[in-house]
Amino acid sequence: MEHFTTLLLPLSAVLLLFPGNSPVFASSVGINYGQIANNLPSPDKVVPLVKSIGADKVKLYDADPKVLKAFANTHIEFIVGIGNEYLSKLQDPSFTQSWIKSNVQPYLPATKITSIAVGNEVLTSNDTSLSACLLPAMQNLQTALVNLKLDRQVTVTTAHSIAVLGTSYPPSAGAFRGDLQQRISPILDFI
Repeated sequence: MEHFTTLLLPLSAVLLLFPGNSPVFASSVGINYGQIANNLPSPDKVVPLVKSIGADKVKLYDADPKVLKAFANTHIEFIVGIGNEYLSKLQDPSFTQSWIKSNVQPYLPATKITSIAVGNEVLTSNDTSLSACLLPAMQNLQTALVNLKLDRQVTVTTAHSIAVLGTSYPPSAGAFRGDLQQRISPILDFI
């Protein structure tokens, strides 16, 4: 698996050049908020840093309460991650609903949690027990959000590396790897 280092871009908009040299500006800047390192600033010190670079979207790899509380009332949108280690537990609807009640619901609406990313690069791992748990976990999370009347503000998704693609260039010819077709189609239908 490839791991990418999070870079904080000092721009409020990203200039992209497309054929014909016509510039297009992105209206949002998002960052990954990783917490596996030493000497990290506390979440309350991260808030002004994120704001200073113009980022308005953050992906958090877990549901760290300190981070979610620190970003309350900032209008910064959050994708909260739930790790691969939870996929088998999320097969239990009562566990799933409890997880939402503990890790998402208490922070809404002050912290703008817009999505839950279930698992990390599950389909490209060699662990078939994880991939078999992914769609049911996503479905249980969606059901819990509906039951708690949070489904209109929080969506369910999953993150995958580019390794799920058999063809990636040019982007218009992109296609999933043949060996993943049967596993990824139901997930795409769900999303």
